[in-house]
This record gives sequence, structure tokens and C-alpha cells, in this order.
Amino acid sequence: MVKLGDASGWGKLGGGGSQPKCQTCGKPLKDSKYNLCWDCSQKKREGGGNLNMDVSLPGECVFNTFYDAKNFLKREIFIESAEKAAKTFMDAGISQTSIRNLFHLVKAMDNRQRSEKTLDFGLVREAFFKFHRQVVYNVNRKGDKGPLLHPVFKDFTDRHLDVATKDGREYSGFVEYLTSILARLKTK
Repeated sequence: MVKLGDASGWGKLGGGGSQPKCQTCGKPLKDSKYNLCWDCSQKKREGGGNLNMDVSLPGECVFNTFYDAKNFLKREIFIESAEKAAKTFMDAGISQTSIRNLFHLVKAMDNRQRSEKTLDFGLVREAFFKFHRQVVYNVNRKGDKGPLLHPVFKDFTDRHLDVATKDGREYSGFVEYLTSILARLKTK
């Protein structure tokens, strides 16, 4: 059976050269199984790859409280701010997949808090601190395309640290907000 690349004249269609080239700089590659030369591969690893590092969190995506004057969750955490935050995260290359496990840390504690009415809030705060620690770890850890998680998510977490650890209601408000954001993110 003849493969497409083995057909006579195939090399001529691609410009005559049969040696693969780096997708970034055009240098010849030593092995056709790679898309990038060694230099470009190293630059991509060190410089954050394809992540847009200029993305920043809009002010309307940060809350001092998740509740309105009548003690109901604000509309914005479900709709407008959640949409803006999700768009910001997608612009930064963050998908549902990249923060799903982090989300489960806070969601599991919120479920426990709602079911165990006598649960000490110190345990809830501790869960948020563990979530924050994991976010920092993922931002600082390098993968093939740079940080495993874009720094804008750390900024999001930092800016909600005080409000989410204020009391159980605010913690649940943060979880609702993060749920609304996740619902709008694309999966990988």
C-alpha cells in the first residue's frame, strides 16, 4: 500500500525540500518527529510558550462581598462578571480542564460546610488556603508551554482571598462565582 507521502512527486509539491523545518524560525530539523528546533523549543519553555502574558483581570471581576444589600448573591457573579472573568481566562489560555481539580478542592469543602452545620469555619478557611497554595504551585510550575496555569488566575485568587475566608456565606459565594466562570470556559 502506498502512503500519501510516498507518492511520486510528493516532495515537489511542498517546495522541493524533503527536510522538515522548524515551525517558528524555519531552521532545518534533525528529526522529522519534532515541530520546533532545539533553540525555539528552549525559548518556548522559558518564555511561557503561547500564553498571552499581558492578560489582566478587569476590576468588575473582583468583589468585596458576593452579596447584595438584601443578602442575596449578586447577579454579577452569575452573569456579567462571570462572563468577563471567563473571557479573560480564555484569553490567557485557561480552560475548564486546567482548573477543574482546583475547583473540586473548594467545591468539596462547600458541600461539606452546607451539610455539616456545626463544621468549624477554620476548616473551611484551611481548604481555601490549600486551594490558594495549589494555584501558586501551578502558576510557578513549568510545563511544555510555560506555566501550567496563567498568573491571571493567581491574581483572581489573591484578590478574593480575604472575602472568601471571611465567613461561610462568603466562601459559598466564591464557590458560586467560580462555578459560574467554569460553566463558561471551554474544555480542552
